[in-house]
Amino acid sequence: MMKTARLSAKKMTHFTLILALSIVSQDCWAVFVYFDGSTNTDFSLATNWTPENAPGTNLVDIYGIDDGLSSTYSGGTTQVKGLRVGSAAKEHQFGDTHFGRLTMSGGTLEITGSGAEGLFGIGREREPIITDDAKKGGELIMNGSSTIIANGLIVGERTKGLLSIGQNSIVEMRTWDTTVVPNQFGGTEDIRIGNYGPAYDDFGAEPGLDGRGLVDVHGSFMAKDMYFSEHGAQGELRLSGGTVNLNGGLIMDLCDNCQSNPVLLAQRLAKVSIFGSSGTFNVGVDPDPLVVDPMPPLRDILAASPTAVFSFTADSGGVTPITLFQNASEPSGGAEIQGAQLELNLDAYPFTPTSKLTLIDATASLLLGQFGSVTFLGNTTASVNYDFTNGDVFLNNFQSTGGLAGDFDNDGDVDGHDFLVWQRGSSPNSLSPVDLLAWQDNYGDGSLTALGAVPEPSAGLLALVAGATLGLNLRGRKR
Repeated sequence: MMKTARLSAKKMTHFTLILALSIVSQDCWAVFVYFDGSTNTDFSLATNWTPENAPGTNLVDIYGIDDGLSSTYSGGTTQVKGLRVGSAAKEHQFGDTHFGRLTMSGGTLEITGSGAEGLFGIGREREPIITDDAKKGGELIMNGSSTIIANGLIVGERTKGLLSIGQNSIVEMRTWDTTVVPNQFGGTEDIRIGNYGPAYDDFGAEPGLDGRGLVDVHGSFMAKDMYFSEHGAQGELRLSGGTVNLNGGLIMDLCDNCQSNPVLLAQRLAKVSIFGSSGTFNVGVDPDPLVVDPMPPLRDILAASPTAVFSFTADSGGVTPITLFQNASEPSGGAEIQGAQLELNLDAYPFTPTSKLTLIDATASLLLGQFGSVTFLGNTTASVNYDFTNGDVFLNNFQSTGGLAGDFDNDGDVDGHDFLVWQRGSSPNSLSPVDLLAWQDNYGDGSLTALGAVPEPSAGLLALVAGATLGLNLRGRKR
């Protein structure tokens, strides 16, 4: 019944969609083509689209996935002009559900258009009456060896948007160069995370603005400039063991056409969250050191705003610093952080009296300002230092403010109850070997020298610990 309804709707809307032509190319009209899933979830299949037009057929049409539907892309290379995942654009804004999802398990998508001539957007709501989060926004999930090359990207414009880049996946923002034959990608282009929020005001404001963008990087991401929370929205980048390389700047203080209302301004958020020490985050990387760019981009961290937040969660190796790349023949950037917020969770870091962790590594003499607030999210604190001569923000003088390591139920001792807390995933670093090791090392009263004076763990508990340790080892091998 559902399939029949979709097919009927497909036939009825075919003529309407053809009339809804809004973009003119040099030779023909562009058509907005919408995923209907009438055959299956295959992104590449023509019969899954209205009007029936398989992606990659031309470089004119713009493709959209919404209406609560999900599509899958598994392989090959497809080039389109525009792609919108979760969009209520003007020509397709009716209905009470505009959520859309695209899941990639392999292959390459190339999006050549930009702006009004073929935007690549994830979450582009225009309908203010949709209040249910499950019915709005867009998600693009990349797994396996998936690759996206696009002429710019907006994640979370007017609504929520999610881009998840898996461990072996790659996203590159590159300029589509039409000055060469054949046309091809070159250079770098921008990404905007969070665009148009409630603080935006232009000619009396626009109702229903709730831009919330999230980019979660476990793989590789490259772009020119990265803009956050533009026009009073919310944007966050999460880096978990992956790589971020920006040719231009990290811009976290932009709020074009924002109202002066402090309540609305406080709702905007520009956040960079870094988890662990195995990632890479470079700002201002010269993509071609052998060629001197006569007009290089600005390569700064611009975060002089109380709504700019830097969050670092340490692992046993510390944290991944944000590094302003030092270019040999072109200018390197600085870091403006005056008044920004710093959040730190250092509990998993096994510090020593001489430990030092670098958070920001900027250009010498180009570190400007200090964090307006520092919040420690765990039981470990440290001193935040500003080395303006060398351009570094670093931590030292670590202190534990909590109770015993491994005392997950906070009852003053480390015993079998704490192991059960760990086993249930409720320790500070859920099911992590770091927390398990802390429990093992401090079973009893937390003193290694006193362990001989406390009762031995029961055989059953030892068996559970052995099993948990074996499981973690096996899980690590699978990776």
